[in-house]
Amino acid sequence: MDRFFQPYVKALYYGKPANSTPRKVVDNSFTYNLVMEFDSLEDLEAYGKLPDHLDAIKKYSPYWERMIVHDAVLQQVR
Repeated sequence: MDRFFQPYVKALYYGKPANSTPRKVVDNSFTYNLVMEFDSLEDLEAYGKLPDHLDAIKKYSPYWERMIVHDAVLQQVR
């Protein structure tokens, strides 16, 4: 599976929704979450076009009802 994320992905974080106190602003409607960190927007764009990435989408998409992608530029505040 690691080959799907190389060479462009800097870091990967994977998990399930936290069992936190329910609040109106929290969306726990997902089953799994994958956060991918890239060094640059160019690396993100290149990753999205990799044949292994596109093949994985085709192969595994029958196993999910819905997928949401949030591309974000993060700024460290602390």
